[in-house]
Amino acid sequence: MKERRLFNNTFNNGINRNFNACVGSNGWQDLDTYAKGYDENVQLIVKALSTSNLDVTLDAIIHPLVFSARHRIELFIKSHLRKIGLMRAELLISDEKIIRTHDLGHLWAILEERLSACDRRFSDFIDEVQEIIQDFAEIDPTGETFRYPYNKQNQRHLEQTPIINIG
Repeated sequence: MKERRLFNNTFNNGINRNFNACVGSNGWQDLDTYAKGYDENVQLIVKALSTSNLDVTLDAIIHPLVFSARHRIELFIKSHLRKIGLMRAELLISDEKIIRTHDLGHLWAILEERLSACDRRFSDFIDEVQEIIQDFAEIDPTGETFRYPYNKQNQRHLEQTPIINIG
């Protein structure tokens, strides 16, 4: 049976092949590929903002920018949880526990515990990244703060954090 492809006017291959990206089963995408994409997105935007006079309002693009950075961290953690399970079977964690949560604090705690149990040499890495991951987890624990202006209780996000400096 031939695989059905889905193209429409918005999602299709275009005339300019330089703008065609390989996705799905047309290439190799995994958590690391997705994470790299979010990381490169953040780097491109910050570089563009710092090297030119773009006619953009930082106040308008801060949410997708920081959401991309946060999502990159989440994907990084999830990817490394899987890799640890491949290195040491007794440290394997189910995909359900990894994929079904977006709680950075919870995911980081699991990764930190698994890294320490896997190899003590990971302690330098833990020390190096722990603060920034915990900072993101404090401001946006579940990945909704930078996606929506209000939470499920209709309270505005970031009321106690009125300024974010992208530098």
